[in-house]
Amino acid sequence: MAILNVGIGFMMLIAGRPVYAVFVGGMGYLLANFLIGELGFIPSNWNSITFPLLAAFIGALAAFIIKHWIVRLTCFLAGIYLVYDLPATLDAAGKWDSWILVLAVGLLCFILSIIWFDYAVMIISTLVAATMIIKSIHFGILDIGAMFFILVILGVLTQYLIWQYWQTSPE
Repeated sequence: MAILNVGIGFMMLIAGRPVYAVFVGGMGYLLANFLIGELGFIPSNWNSITFPLLAAFIGALAAFIIKHWIVRLTCFLAGIYLVYDLPATLDAAGKWDSWILVLAVGLLCFILSIIWFDYAVMIISTLVAATMIIKSIHFGILDIGAMFFILVILGVLTQYLIWQYWQTSPE
C-alpha cells in the first residue's frame, strides 16, 4: 500500500494543477483510505485496495464532467486533510484537529481556489502530495521537515513549469 501511496503522491506532486483530474482522483483515493483506516468502513466482499482505487477513478471522472467546482470541493477536503494529517506527519506536538480549525482551513482553501484557482490548486495539491509521500516513506537520516520542504519546492516548480508550457502563446 505504501508504494501505491507514494506513486499517487508523486503523480499529484507533478501534475496536480496541469491535470487536475489527478488531484481530484488522488483526493478520492485519500478519502477512501481514510474511511477504511480511521472509520473501519469497507463495503462487504471488497479488499482494502479496490475501494480507494474506485474512489480515485470516480473522482478523476468527476473532474472531467464537473470541472472547476469539483476541484474547489476537493480543495476544501484537501484543507481538512492537511489540518488533520500534516502536523502529525511532521511530528508537531499539540492537538491541531479542532473542528473550528478544520472548517476554517477547509473554507480558506475553498475560497482561495475560487479567487486564485490555478495557483491555489498548485500549492494545495503539492502540500497534500508531499504530506502523502512523507507519511508513506522514510528517508533515513534526512530530516522530515527538510524533505517536506524539498518536495514542496519541487512540486510547485514542476507544476508551474508544466502549466506555463501548456498555455497557448499569444503569437
